[in-house]
This record gives sequence, C-alpha cells and structure tokens, in this order.
Amino acid sequence: SKMPLTGRRLLLLIAALILGTLLTNVLLFNRLEGRNDEDGGRKAKNLFHLERDTSSCSLPDELASSAMERMKTEECKERLREVVCLMEEGRLHETFPQSTCPLFNGTNKDSYIGCFADSKGNRLLNGHSFTWKEDNIREKCGLLCARAGYVYYGLEFGVECFCGDSIDIGMRREEERCQTHSCPIGDGKCGGFESISVYSTGMIAPLNWNRPEYVEVEKDNDYGIRILFLLQLNGRNVRQVRQMMKSVYSPKHHYYIHVDSRQKYILREAVRLSSILPNVRVASTLRSTIWGGASLLPMVTDAVQDSHHLEWDYLINMSESDALVLSMKELEAQLSSRRGHSFLATHGHSTGRFLEKQGFDYVFLECENRMWRIAHRPSFPPNIGLNGGSDWVVLHRSLAEYSISHDELPTKLRRLFQSVILPVESFFHSLAVNSRFCNSVVGGNLRITNWNRKQGCRCAWLKKVVDWCGCSPLSFTPQSSTKFELESAKKRGVYFARKFDSVVSNEAILNAHLQSSRFSSLHWNLSHPRANSSFVNIFSAQVDQSSPIHSSFLLSLLPLEGRRVTDLFMYKQRDEAINELVVVFEGPNAIHSERLFHFANDVEIDEDESNIGPFFLSSLEIGTDIDHKEEILRGYSNFIPLDGEVTLLLEWIEIGESNTTKSSPSCVVEWSDGSGRRLASQTLQPYDSTRGRQFVQLDLTLLSAAKAGEWKATVTDGSRRLGSVSFGVFSPDSALSRSTVNKLYRLEDSCNTEEECREKSWSSLYPDPKSDIHGFDRENGVIY
Repeated sequence: SKMPLTGRRLLLLIAALILGTLLTNVLLFNRLEGRNDEDGGRKAKNLFHLERDTSSCSLPDELASSAMERMKTEECKERLREVVCLMEEGRLHETFPQSTCPLFNGTNKDSYIGCFADSKGNRLLNGHSFTWKEDNIREKCGLLCARAGYVYYGLEFGVECFCGDSIDIGMRREEERCQTHSCPIGDGKCGGFESISVYSTGMIAPLNWNRPEYVEVEKDNDYGIRILFLLQLNGRNVRQVRQMMKSVYSPKHHYYIHVDSRQKYILREAVRLSSILPNVRVASTLRSTIWGGASLLPMVTDAVQDSHHLEWDYLINMSESDALVLSMKELEAQLSSRRGHSFLATHGHSTGRFLEKQGFDYVFLECENRMWRIAHRPSFPPNIGLNGGSDWVVLHRSLAEYSISHDELPTKLRRLFQSVILPVESFFHSLAVNSRFCNSVVGGNLRITNWNRKQGCRCAWLKKVVDWCGCSPLSFTPQSSTKFELESAKKRGVYFARKFDSVVSNEAILNAHLQSSRFSSLHWNLSHPRANSSFVNIFSAQVDQSSPIHSSFLLSLLPLEGRRVTDLFMYKQRDEAINELVVVFEGPNAIHSERLFHFANDVEIDEDESNIGPFFLSSLEIGTDIDHKEEILRGYSNFIPLDGEVTLLLEWIEIGESNTTKSSPSCVVEWSDGSGRRLASQTLQPYDSTRGRQFVQLDLTLLSAAKAGEWKATVTDGSRRLGSVSFGVFSPDSALSRSTVNKLYRLEDSCNTEEECREKSWSSLYPDPKSDIHGFDRENGVIY
C-alpha cells in the first residue's frame, strides 16, 4: 500500500534535517581542523622572513628587549630577530614608486617658493608644525609634510618646520631674512626670525574629500547597486548576530562572514546561516582578529579575493556590534549617487597630528595573538603619503580590487602594513592618496559612532593584546540613541551606527532596527516577551571544554543525576533587569530540561553610614571579567574559581559639592572567608567615571591560605563599615554547601521537556522573533 502523503512529507523533512546537520558539521569541521591561521592568515610571502642566521643581530632598543622577554614561543622570538636584522641592514622598508595622484606633480617636488613673513599670531602655513632642536633639515621637514599630504612646507628659526596648503603671496619678503638661522645639522639654512623659507611638496592642490550628504529615495528606482557585506564576527552573542543579519539581508546582495579563529561557538552559527540563506558564505581562512592586529588587513583583502567571481559594486565591513539606522533602499541611493567613489572616514583634525598619534613611528609585530611594539621605526619610506581615520570602510570595487593587485604600489603597501598597528584604519586611505583614486573618495564612512573619550580611552583592557593605548566607542543606550534618530541621521549623512551590545541595551538595537526597516516588510513585535531581552551563550559542551573547577561549580548548583550540562546562557529580560543564568541539561534518552537561576547577591549597605564625604555608596556587585569601558562585569555566570580573579564593582552617588574632579572617594576593601578570617585588604584610589563606578580586582592565586566556600568583601573608610557583599568561590576539590548555594543562586523556575520549555519565556527554546532565522522564503524574498 502507498504511504500517506503526510507520512512521505515527514520522512522527507527528517531526511533533509539530517542532511543539513551533516553538511553543517562537515563545513564546521573543515574550518576548525586546519583552515585557521592564528598569526597572519594565508601563507603569503612574509615581510619578516630571512634566509640567514639572526643570532648576530643586536636588539636595537628597550622596546625590542621588553618584547623578547615577554614572548613565550621561540617562533615569535625568531620573527622578532628577523625584523631586527632587517632594520640593521636597512632593508625594513622598500623604495616606493612616485605618486600617481593627478594632484601630484613630481617636477615641483622640493622646488623653492620663496621667503615669507611669519609670526606666532599670523602663521603663513597653519596645517601642522614640528620643532626639532637637534635634527631639523629641509629633507626631513619636506618628507613629513609630504607624507601628511600638504601642498607646502617651510623652515623657520632654525628648528621649526611648518606644513600647510596655501600661502599669501603678499607676505613675501627679502631673501636675506630667511638666511639668518642655520639648520641644526648640515650646512643649509633653516629660515630666520619670523621669516619662513617655503618649498613645494609636489602636491599642486590639497585633497578635498567632501562629506556625504543624504540622498532622497526614488521609490521606483532599483539603483542597480550590489553590496558585498563583510561581516566580522567575534564573541558569543549569536542572537545579536541574527538581529543584524535580518536587518541587512537581501537576496541581491552578498554576505561574506569572517569569524575570529578562536570563536568556535559563533562559527557554528555562521556555518548554519550559510547553509540556509542564499548569497551567504563563511571565509575559508579564519584569523585571530585582535584589536589593532596586522591580520585585520588580510581579512579584508581575503574577502575581495574570494568574491572576485561575484557581482558586486561595493564592499562594506560590519561587525555584530553594528546596525543600519537608515533603510537599505536609502543606502543604495547614496552609493548610486557617488558611484565609483569609496567612502572613507578621515581623522577629523590635521593629518600631521593624526600620524603622530597613530603609532606610525613604531614597528609592530603580530604574534601569539598579540601586537608587540618591538622598535622605534627609523623612518617611513619617502614617496609615500599617509592618511587614515577609521577601519570601517565602504570600498568601491575598483579600489578594493586594486588593493589586492600585483601593481607595485599596493604590493609594497601591503608588505609595509604588516608592521603597522590598526592597519585598516589607514591602508585604503593611503592607497587612495598615492594613486589615481585620490579624487575618488568621499570623506565619510556613512557611520556614526558613540564616542565618549573619557570612558572609551581606558587602556587597561588592551594590555593583554597590544603594546599600545587606543580608544573604542561605547555601546548605545536609549539615551544616546538620539544621536542616530531619523532627522539627525539624514542631516549627518550616516546610514549605520556602532556600537551596540544587547547586554548593555537591547532597546537601543531595537530603536535602530525599527528605524531602518520602516520601508520594509520586516516586522518587529514590540509586545512579544522577548522583544527587549538579551540571551547570550556562556558555555556550550559542543565546542567548550569543562574544567574540573567548572564541573564543581555546576555540581554545586544542583545534582546532575545522570544528566549532562549542554549549555549555559545569560538571560536578561529587559535592559533594566538583572542577569540570570539558564542551565540546559540533556538527560537519559536525550530528554531536554532547563533551570533558571537568579543571582542573589547578598549585599548589605548601611544606608545611614554609607558615605565618605559627599560620596554615598549605592551598590556593590561581585564577579569577573571587568569591562573597563562599559564598567560592567562580563563573567555572566558569576562563576569565581579559586585559581582565578574576582572583581568588586562599587557605585557611588555624589550628593552636594566636593573639591575633587573624581567621581568616587578613596576607600578600603577587606576580603574574608566564611570563617571571618581576613585574607586580603586593598586601598582603592579615587576614580573618574561618568557613571560613578569604581572597581578593584583580587588575584586569588596569590592567597596561599585561600579555600573554596562563601566569601565576603567589605567596604570601609579605613575604620567604619559602609557595606558588604557575599559570594561563592569554587574549587575542583570541594562543592559548596547546599545552604551557601541556595543563598547565592536561587532556583527560580524549571522545565523538564522540550514542550514545557517552549512555553517558558526565559528558556533557550522559547521563540525570539527579533532574532530567529529558520530559513529563506524564495518566493517572497524574505527571511522567516
């Protein structure tokens, strides 16, 4: 007899699911097993490779010595020695070709213009200035002003060098006035007192990269623009990735996903998306995309190289922290209006100042997932102009393909930027400046960034990955979302905003998506229980290894009784809610169950005696992994191992006036175990925070008498108690007592089957319309 139609459909569906799972696992396995490159990507010719004995080369300065002492592997030490040898032999830099920018005339380079009057209150050249008391000379001044793209350079008072783009001919004066001061080195003259000798850099006019302006949409115009989105993914916030993908996806565009080689969990999701959505693919070479790393540049050029066979006009790179704030149609209208131009954000101040702050004067080496500052750069190659501003770019295909070509300029520039920190912030800018593309750039990358220098330039978080201090934007909140409101975005000519973090504010993400989807069929159900929730993976048994101490933590929460923990998630119902822990189990016969735990921080604050001067202690929070910029704790499980580090986060409210610029007072934190024995005492210095927060970290491995159990951190003014917080410390040797666990981790809810869990709004199985992606409706061209 024939099988009923519904039965055949069910078998076909099961077969398709099995095949899809197998395909996903094969693709994932290929990427995890040998297609990763932690230190630089595809094995192209390395600038730092010598066929010689490097042991005879001497370390040039204290930077190289410091890096050598801190490096762990012999491979990295050998690569450092290779760079040292190249510097010793004068071969670190190649000779670059002369600029082919139409605004450059090589015959005018270094030609003398004349002697002009100049004074402190009325500068002839007002672009940038240098003072070199020991080595000012025409060649050096001309090199640096030309590198920064200025039209003129001038020498004055022996030791001063000025750059600028225009001169007032009416200020010309007698030549003798510029011959009174000798240069510190050589036989030449370097201007006079209030008299400047002016020369041409070779530029006949300054670069003028106009800012983008909003373009009104023509409803019936398809615009014919095809975009290659390079999605640079990191972290574990899969649902935020899906939100971003839903907002930018269109079957006519292409999506090239690069996942940091260390992020196996999010790689699984990227491979899954590539198996169900047309025009989505995952990079075959995965790199460790550390902050400022040299491998960020080949990540971009890989996307261009791997997509040469596809039809696209522009490459736009995005991360999971980015969001569209205007519609895709509006973006396409903008790109169409400046077809052939790339959109690159510049530094916003003088190029000379940018180059001084950007770290071009140092040689960097990427190794061991770190950017090592290994030497002072002797000098930059002549004939090369530099520019930059942001590593979030909108590249026209012509410039993108030129960047990977074998022409002399891009080839040598790629090799040079192997030793430059933050390479994408200046590589494409500099390539354009020195080539025929210099007039094909719009001076803005169509993005608005949530900058707060006071918070964003905290350098402590970078110490683990780079020998440098850099700034990063803060995450948008509902309050700062006004920066990208519709009329403001149009006025500024911005189509994207960054950065966003659902843990900080999912409401801000939703604001962006609602605005960008106002012309589309994408629907955001604001009344859904998950509309403003955040749900982030902490642990997955499929890709993470559970340590013995981690197992002790899980066993302390509740007896497993034949079940195994498959996942841990941080769940936050809305922006203002506290973080909660979702534990997912798999029992006998693969029965699915979940538990919801509430972190019951046992906090006591003496309200009547909680102040130190005008500062009142308002809250205490204990945890791990402090985010210095956002000033939140990223250890979402509240798992504090005995062999790790614990952080106490304090928040103060200032009432009345104070005679300090700080936002918190000096105070003392005492750490004790469950028996009341004091294990450590730390004095906190006043801190300057826009949120009134202050923190202190304690390395538990330095405490020889430390034992697992219930601990307490107490805040005092040195003698008077202000408040305290209790927390659990775990070890592989012993589980916490049931009373301690119940006190610190309260079981809020549970579900014991998949059907039950699908009805719990906190469960991993509960529908999440804002981020769920099940497939693609080809007939209607939409994600469902």
